[in-house]
Amino acid sequence: MYGGLIDWLIKNLDELSSNFSEVEIADIAFKKETWLPRLNWADAIVVGGGHTPYLMEQIMYSGFQKELPLLLKSKVYVGISAGSIVATPSTVPNSSSELKKPALHFVNFGIQPHYESADFPVASTKEKVIKRKTDSDIDYPLYALDDNSAVSVDGGNIAVISEGHWDKL
Repeated sequence: MYGGLIDWLIKNLDELSSNFSEVEIADIAFKKETWLPRLNWADAIVVGGGHTPYLMEQIMYSGFQKELPLLLKSKVYVGISAGSIVATPSTVPNSSSELKKPALHFVNFGIQPHYESADFPVASTKEKVIKRKTDSDIDYPLYALDDNSAVSVDGGNIAVISEGHWDKL
């Protein structure tokens, strides 16, 4: 149905637009004066996926990480794939073999998206995710989530919402 390299982005935008009355795209690669008013207007901030280390670099470079704590006092953060990983203590686990780097640390646990997906070999089995966690010296809980699962954090309350498969490792 979706061709090209941005299949996942188009699919995510379709899903968002079918669940919300309005969807606005605010690209943090633009000047802060362009994206910040759009984020101030929003009820939810959805951070999409892609290459996790690159996304984290852009978050830091753009100043987005400085604005997020203020924005999240009145908004909900939704991470998709790499967008969920950057909310955790580090950029690992991700789909690349790059080393662990600090992330936003909004939560005290890790997320391995695309759990048990053939498209993401590092997360295709529980054993591979456990090995990746051990090899990366991740010393906090790790939620391995398939594409039909999410973690909800509301204050100190953490819950997994799932119509699929997940593990807490």
